[in-house]
Amino acid sequence: MASLLNNLNRDIEVAEMAVGITSQDIEQADSLNNLGTLLGKRFEQTGSMDDLNRAIDIADVAVKSTPHDHPDRAGRLNNLGNRLGTRFERTGLMDDLNRAIDVADMALKSTPEDHPDRAGRLSNLGLWFARRFLRTGSMDDLNRAIDVVDIAVETPHDHPDRAGMLGNLGVLLGTRFERTGSMDDLNRAIDVADVAVKSTPDEHPDRARILSNLGAWLGTRFERTGSMDDLNRAIDVADVAVKSTPHDHPDRAGYLNNLGNRLVTRFERTGSMDDLNRAVDIADMVVDITPYDHPDRAGYLNNLGAWLGTRFGQTSSMDDLNRAIDVADMAVKSTPHNHPDRFGRLSNLGNWLGKRFEQTKSIDDLNCAIDVVETAIVITPDYYPDQVVRLNYLGNLLSKRFEQMNSMNDLDCAIEIMEAEVRITPQDYYNLAGRLNDLGNRLGTRFDRTGSIHDLNRAIDVADMALKSTPEDHPDRARILSNLGLWFGRRFLRTGSMDDLNRAVEVIDMAVEITPHDHPDRARRLSNLGLRLGTRFLRTGSMDDLNHAIDVADMALKSTPEDHPDRARRLSNLGAWLGTRFERTGSIDDLNRAIDVADIAVQNIPQDHPDIASILNNLGNWLGARFLRTGSMDDLNRAVDFADMAVKSTPHNHPDRFGRLSNLGNWLGRRFERTGSMDDLNRAIDVADVARTCSMDDLNRAIDFADVAVKSTPDEHPDRAGRLNDLGNWLLKRARPTSSIDDLQRCISSFRAGWNCVNAPPSIRIKLARDVASFSSVLLELKGLSKQLLANVYDSLLNWEELSTLLRDAVELLPTVSPRSLQHTDKQHMLADFAGLASMAASITLNAGQEAALALRLLELGRGVIAGLLLEIRTDISDLEQQYPELAQKFIRSLWNQQQNDAMMRRGGFPKFLKRFVLRRDSIHFFYHLLQMN
Repeated sequence: MASLLNNLNRDIEVAEMAVGITSQDIEQADSLNNLGTLLGKRFEQTGSMDDLNRAIDIADVAVKSTPHDHPDRAGRLNNLGNRLGTRFERTGLMDDLNRAIDVADMALKSTPEDHPDRAGRLSNLGLWFARRFLRTGSMDDLNRAIDVVDIAVETPHDHPDRAGMLGNLGVLLGTRFERTGSMDDLNRAIDVADVAVKSTPDEHPDRARILSNLGAWLGTRFERTGSMDDLNRAIDVADVAVKSTPHDHPDRAGYLNNLGNRLVTRFERTGSMDDLNRAVDIADMVVDITPYDHPDRAGYLNNLGAWLGTRFGQTSSMDDLNRAIDVADMAVKSTPHNHPDRFGRLSNLGNWLGKRFEQTKSIDDLNCAIDVVETAIVITPDYYPDQVVRLNYLGNLLSKRFEQMNSMNDLDCAIEIMEAEVRITPQDYYNLAGRLNDLGNRLGTRFDRTGSIHDLNRAIDVADMALKSTPEDHPDRARILSNLGLWFGRRFLRTGSMDDLNRAVEVIDMAVEITPHDHPDRARRLSNLGLRLGTRFLRTGSMDDLNHAIDVADMALKSTPEDHPDRARRLSNLGAWLGTRFERTGSIDDLNRAIDVADIAVQNIPQDHPDIASILNNLGNWLGARFLRTGSMDDLNRAVDFADMAVKSTPHNHPDRFGRLSNLGNWLGRRFERTGSMDDLNRAIDVADVARTCSMDDLNRAIDFADVAVKSTPDEHPDRAGRLNDLGNWLLKRARPTSSIDDLQRCISSFRAGWNCVNAPPSIRIKLARDVASFSSVLLELKGLSKQLLANVYDSLLNWEELSTLLRDAVELLPTVSPRSLQHTDKQHMLADFAGLASMAASITLNAGQEAALALRLLELGRGVIAGLLLEIRTDISDLEQQYPELAQKFIRSLWNQQQNDAMMRRGGFPKFLKRFVLRRDSIHFFYHLLQMN
């Protein structure tokens, strides 16, 4: 090297002397051209800008000293253009690049069509146009570069530079494809690169580069067309490029990296673990052969981490996940803070840390993941398309930390981030519905924690938007429907709105309908549908809902694997609905099935499960009920055993403990009656004694718990009335043995407050009103109160006028207890619980000193509900007309009489009213007589 430079220095000195002693212009130009060429060579050896600047100045003088028609002028222009282009590459000065293009253009114009150097000069001009395109983005320059190089490749096929020119043309065509998307350019780039490869000898130093370019364009065409032939060929070509590259070649790592990328792409299409494993091995080699200070090392580390993480997703290998995190961490640390890829690499690291948290539940990993993703978001430009993805991921990570740490700050931040994410997501974005769904779930979670009805309303609105953004055939539509139904159900529980309950049933039913039978969430959705149907039955008494709830709960159970953690709960739900139907219909088949299902639930439920005592208690009661129907001692014995287990599984401070003790005592007593066993009798006495001795403490605790429950329930909550009812009943239980005036006052206040809960189910409100009105009988049962004190208590707690108004309003609520949508048998069942309410209201109205007409009108109102129920079935008499036409006519006349009486009542006053009341009574009696005849 030193001797070569010494020789070059000596040649330059000689050339300088030659310039100094030549006088003729043409000889001077030759000498200058020679000196410029030598200075250019020394620049290439030393990098001395002084030599390059002198070479350009001398080449410029040489051109000016050469006549326009001189045969060497074109070559000297070409040399000057090359030197100017070289200085541009070192300094970035656009003046040099522009001059290089102008000079190269003059050189080309001075070169004859048949000159052997014409192709090379065309290639040089195309190169400088391409350089200017890269600097300015001018499509004119790119188009001219392609046109010029296209002409250059027309050189004879045996030209030594033809393969290189073809390679350059392929790159330019590929670049234009990237700008315009023209498949013609891409196809031609591949064809040209293919010819370039075939024109390049195996030992040629540029062969690997040309192969690599061909592989890149084949891979790009695969991405556009999905042609596996192109992808397979891209991999084969990239493999040959690697094998054609010496191990110490500086581009070997890049070629290996390209091969790894293509292998991963094929893995993503085919799932071939061989491709993924090979990609990981190649990425490992790339990192090993890349110097620590290489600018691409961080990118290679990032790829290795990504592929290790992908393999973890396939194999669940924690070794791969741990390595992915370590490698991604190194990639971040190797990336300068101002590097445009830094935020992407931070995001990848956060992703793998989040994955490890999911596996290990390490809060350190979760915290680190959140910190890393937050940093990525901060340094990501707002316009960057992946910013929304990172916001989504950060929101999910914060949600997970909330679930682990119960930090409301994390949940609030997650919601705030998801709201921002939704705001910046385009309306036509393919996953807008998924992001809305996530936001709705987080809002619903916050409602569960805070009780904020605003959050619940927003959760429903957002979930509804998610549904409207989801195509009918989208695979996530069932999940979004299920979530929307969940929130409607929650709002019903909060507000008591039947519209919400109906929508919950409707929406979850739709979710079930479109959920494939083998889907892992089908059982959960069926179970939720059963719960909502059962809830609606409890509100309306509709047997259709109860029957449907049982069918759905049965399907949920059949879809639940034997070892599923929710199986016992689903068994319990099915048993509960079957038991409820038995209580309604008396069907022994339902009772038998309820027992069988509860039996399996007991066998499957963990001993520390919070519901085990309730399930054991239900099973004991159902076995006892079957004993009462069949007289089976086996059932009675098992009822005792399960009641005993229920008591033992109930904490001593649980408000249901003495109720379960009572059940145990009841079944022991029954067994004593059948067997005469003194052991059973003694044990029943012991259980009763325990119930008595612990009952006051338990009762005090029950009252305290009920009081807390009431205070924790918002005024507008539909369950508030039920909880006030529970509190009043506990207070009444305590007042009976103690005659506590304070408990009595609190009891009646609880019942009154419950009545005033307008969002509560009508049946509960009517019951509370009747309990208030019946309080006089309670007072008479109390011991230890003198008659005077009893009268004072009664006067202080009750007021006839108030009670009259209360019961009148309760009677007016009766129609809402049996809505028109119910089957007639269901209406009758729902109203049966309130028999005598109207007569009680009339009686209290008279006691309040009000007119008898008002009392009669209350009786009429109660009767009107029953009559209305019967009138609604008048359109269902077609079968009666066909089978018993005479009876049908009498039936119709009876209905007509009732309608006429109703019209008369609306127009008349009290004297005629009493007469019409008698007529109506007779009409109704005749009506019932007709029903009995049928």
